[in-house]
Amino acid sequence: MGKKIKLQESFFRYLFLLFVFLFVVHLVYVFFALDINIQLSSIFLDIIFISIFLLAISNLEYAFFMSLILLPVFFMLENITILNQVYNSQSLNSLSFHSVDPRVIGFFMAIFFSWIFIYQKKDISILKIPAIKIILLMVGYFCLSALWSMGQQERYVQIGFYLLLTTLYIVAYISVQNKISFYRLISFLIALSIPAIFMAYFQIFGGLFFEYADMDIHRVSGPFNSPNLLGSFLLVTSALVIILLIVLKRKIYKVYLLIYLFLALPIFFLTFSRSAWIGMIVFLAIFSSQSKRFVLGVLLICTLLFSSMLMFEATRERLNGFSERTMFDSVYARTNIWRMSYKKFQEKPLLGYGTGSFSEVINDAKESAGGTDNPHNDLVFFLIEEGIIGAVLFLSVTLSFYCHLFKTHIKINKNIITPKEKEKYLNTLSLGIISLFIALTIISTVESYYEGNFLHLFIWSLLGAWFALAKRESNQTKNSRELF
Repeated sequence: MGKKIKLQESFFRYLFLLFVFLFVVHLVYVFFALDINIQLSSIFLDIIFISIFLLAISNLEYAFFMSLILLPVFFMLENITILNQVYNSQSLNSLSFHSVDPRVIGFFMAIFFSWIFIYQKKDISILKIPAIKIILLMVGYFCLSALWSMGQQERYVQIGFYLLLTTLYIVAYISVQNKISFYRLISFLIALSIPAIFMAYFQIFGGLFFEYADMDIHRVSGPFNSPNLLGSFLLVTSALVIILLIVLKRKIYKVYLLIYLFLALPIFFLTFSRSAWIGMIVFLAIFSSQSKRFVLGVLLICTLLFSSMLMFEATRERLNGFSERTMFDSVYARTNIWRMSYKKFQEKPLLGYGTGSFSEVINDAKESAGGTDNPHNDLVFFLIEEGIIGAVLFLSVTLSFYCHLFKTHIKINKNIITPKEKEKYLNTLSLGIISLFIALTIISTVESYYEGNFLHLFIWSLLGAWFALAKRESNQTKNSRELF
């Protein structure tokens, strides 16, 4: 991992000191020259930057992790779900970022520290990382397409998002040296979801629900602007917890993981996210295939949960929405968005409308800003923004991930020395990550989380870490087999 900045790297020390000085000057200016009540967001940002650059002077590793921990804060400020229902409009304006999307700040701050972290790993050949060449080609084209984008500020959100995706994928790959560091990364990802869970419980006990279209279903959204995003987010973290429950042997770790599931699963169900529910079923179906006893256990638990859910009218109404086609159901909104997207796609099929332009394009098609502007499909999203070229690149990256996942899984099983080793952690981890990625691919046909949302930041980090661990561990197993 990262180390304290050495004397020969004092350039970074002086650079961080310069940043601290500039933000302190700006903070003093805000206090004495402007109305503090309408500059709370600037004060908040100055304090964050001063703290993180002071931390970087003493330990770059801690500053890097802090920049990642703060990412959800910037997402929360952008979504501002709870504040929107608690404060009046005047208070809300005083807490918001007027001209800059806070996600842009979070993205580029994390990118800045990530690349300094990568710079210190001089012995790593980045171009040897799995799928990295096609990823760099895709991200390079996406950044180029911002030149003709209809989106104004959103183009910078998307550029920052794609660059951070690539950066975290690289960082995760070069950081994982063994299974302990891999477990720590998964634990870190799980821990980042805990504030969202507690915020969801605050919504429940405070009655601050996301109202469904016909006002009959109350849904939990946590810090996000969509209950479906919270549901998919908890799908990822809960799936990781389930994988660790099978892999880890120490009982104290299992207790912590079970407590997490006890807190997270009620919120997961109260999102009433049908796509997340389907994703969980797909994940459990594939992951449980490793053991007949596991399959029976999953079937029993799912049957009991499904029976319990049918006892509630809200759940029955959500499930009935699969077959109903009314203007109040999200199926109607999705088909409507896809129909309008197809018409706009025909106008610019090759290059698309540019990075960050989807909302502008759809609102232009609707001739209003009312209703949803979420594409609800990754392929639709990339076809509109990046055209056929971008969509092909996106599909190539996705297929490349699948290729490396299955190739790794085959290699792991091939290098197993004895039949009993099939019960070991590496094979279980491989199947779990494949199961989760398949579940998210299925969800991507009805949801789109590449639109500046941080769910894929988790997934790409997980993939990068897994490819690194699998390569090291499978090579060690192969070498051990050759000794026999």
